[in-house]
Amino acid sequence: MTTRGRASAREKAVGALAQMTLVCDRCRARFEPAGSPGRCQCGGLLHVEFPLAEVVERTTFDVRLSSWQALDRSGVWRYRELLPPLPAAAIVTRPEGNTALYQHPQLTDWTGCEELFLKHEGENPTGSFKDRGMTVAISHARTIGAQAVACASTGNTAASVAAYAALAGLPSVVFLPAGKIAAGKLGQAIAYGARIVQVEGDFDAAMRLVEEASRELGLYLLNSVNPFRLEGQKTIVFELLHQLGWSVPDWIVLPGGNLGNAAAFGVALAQLRDVGWLERLPRLAVIQAAGAAPFYAAYRSGFREFRPVAAETIATAIRIGNPVSYERARRAIELTDGLVDTVSDEEILEAKARVDRTGNRVRTGISCLGRRRSQARRARGHSARRSSGGDSHWSCLEGSGCSLGVSSRGSSTTARETAGDDRAHPRRVGRSIGSCVVKCVSRLRVPISDPVSTCWRWPSAAIFRLVTSWTRRSASFG
Repeated sequence: MTTRGRASAREKAVGALAQMTLVCDRCRARFEPAGSPGRCQCGGLLHVEFPLAEVVERTTFDVRLSSWQALDRSGVWRYRELLPPLPAAAIVTRPEGNTALYQHPQLTDWTGCEELFLKHEGENPTGSFKDRGMTVAISHARTIGAQAVACASTGNTAASVAAYAALAGLPSVVFLPAGKIAAGKLGQAIAYGARIVQVEGDFDAAMRLVEEASRELGLYLLNSVNPFRLEGQKTIVFELLHQLGWSVPDWIVLPGGNLGNAAAFGVALAQLRDVGWLERLPRLAVIQAAGAAPFYAAYRSGFREFRPVAAETIATAIRIGNPVSYERARRAIELTDGLVDTVSDEEILEAKARVDRTGNRVRTGISCLGRRRSQARRARGHSARRSSGGDSHWSCLEGSGCSLGVSSRGSSTTARETAGDDRAHPRRVGRSIGSCVVKCVSRLRVPISDPVSTCWRWPSAAIFRLVTSWTRRSASFG
């Protein structure tokens, strides 16, 4: 790029950022979106405020469906008038979204609905809805000139961060809870070039460490604490309603883990209502695994109290005991007069098998199961048109006899590993494609010289030194 071209790009970036403000949900403090957006000093999460583009006709989105332009082809950027106004030159897209709606009479009968749609978010490029949020967050990272990105993950976020960072030419670092990662997703992240730090503890421990690393090292944080992630995930609702001809379903059902989607759906629905496109709001139903259900417990208390839990479920993607977006998801449930429910691991397996038999291979089938449960328990008497939005995956389907590709029997290993074959173990997957997986267990016993070596537990300062050395050897981190 010429000097004039770089100057023009900088001017566009400055102009775009000037239109946006980050606002704390809790204390209402306001910040410029010029760095990695984490938490406010008060501990509250941030959201993005920006002026909506001039009124756009919904037929504009229909026209874009037949376009070959990169932004129009994306199921996220097709709705760019409803998203933060980032400069087009900074946008990183594969494209993502464009996930289909499926119907099958067996599922309709099983859930007790007259009409049910399954939106298969596993059709995104890396196999999960995370790609929708990642395209917006990575594009913001490029706009502000971020030099490296990081996340904590149990699998899906890791693959998405690594893929979009590689596309953007940025080094990425992924913090994983040891032994609690879907092996296929770990393989994806490593293949895309991410550096892996395996942390002793659960997802919440990895999340605390990556937030500290982001503050100390200047890494751009890509977990759902980042409000630009949620901006992209709003488009699940935009695309769903577009596919339904802007006819509003009575219910939208989704799994609940870190609760980013629940929060994003509430924001999306409020936004569409405010621009006059919705006469009424659908009700949201968030379904949690019984072994990882702090949101359900809070809902049962009337949201008077929230207590993190030690999460354990076969569904690794939602094995989260202290969800980051609890407060935002609570507002979404209150806004839509929604509900929260739980399902057991045995019920998850049954639902997954039923959805698979309709020709739609998904990871858990939790959304359909939740619809069946809430239909039986709480939704009697309402109109029967439903929409079920899933955290389902086409990839990451290895190891388990029931094609889940996640830990089974409540352990951190797959069924194949339980039988004595460790070929699917995350460390073996990593080594087989020349990766570096650092295991942190009890205390530092070897010098940080060879990042391929297996190390004992390191204090955070030692981990940060290693991460810094990695990122400095990468492209432009300095």
